[in-house]
Amino acid sequence: MVELGRSVEQKRIERDVQAFALVRPPGSAGWRRVQQLIAKRLTDLGFELERHAYGSGTNLIGTLRGSDEQVIASAHYDHIERCAGADDNASGVAAVLELSRLLARSPRSRTLRVAFWDEEERGLLGSRAFAQRARKRNEQIAIAVSFDAVGFARESANSQRVPPGFEQLLPEQAARLAQRNFRGDFIALVASSSAHESSARFATYAEPLQLALLRVDVSPLEATLMPDLFRSDHASFWLNGYPALLLTDTAELRNPAYHCSGAPDRPATLDYSFLTRVTATAVAALAEALQPEAT
Repeated sequence: MVELGRSVEQKRIERDVQAFALVRPPGSAGWRRVQQLIAKRLTDLGFELERHAYGSGTNLIGTLRGSDEQVIASAHYDHIERCAGADDNASGVAAVLELSRLLARSPRSRTLRVAFWDEEERGLLGSRAFAQRARKRNEQIAIAVSFDAVGFARESANSQRVPPGFEQLLPEQAARLAQRNFRGDFIALVASSSAHESSARFATYAEPLQLALLRVDVSPLEATLMPDLFRSDHASFWLNGYPALLLTDTAELRNPAYHCSGAPDRPATLDYSFLTRVTATAVAALAEALQPEAT
């Protein structure tokens, strides 16, 4: 699995970030362009494509069939007005597309789904519609992984902030950050307690693939004490009783260009070596998740 992770190609990821970093609020020309690019890529890779129209938006979902149990990798593709959103979330889209390329030709017994959510910026509407539909259909989801802002890293001290209540709720993680002088050079993994096995699998592969990982496994009760833990599409799965985890560079807690509030969120600001290592770790972990009988 580690060698498969090392097959991730940084140049492909860079090209994709540049292609998807468009001003693309729902309904805009950039939004339609991104939809077209994602749909073509999934079709070219051999995925069964679904345009999941749920009323106010459209999710794009690619499926490679296996057993009834699904492994889902996802990223939201929408963004806000007047911002190209390279980190948030062209980085996540690029990571999931590169993951799709490699896992499409990897052995699997479970079903692989790659999903690109609409209207995350409007309250997780796309992922919520999908997760609610899955629950109504009683679909089996082994793990749902969300990539949201995964391309910005800084090695300088005090480049990482934490949300209110972090030290009280997560003292072990707070101590680790303090020992590392609050350097923003890691990926945060936020997992529900039901996703503990998958969280551990990511941690196993992060070390050989040279990715600094800050792992946060929380129970539903603990999560309610820190609303920031619900701020991306993984939360839609949590709220519908599915195991899910989030990979993130922590957005505005590290990146001054978040939502273009302090600077433009452009492709040139990202750390592509870091983004490649995030993708590589996910490829290895999800390749194993797709064939649990081999472990």
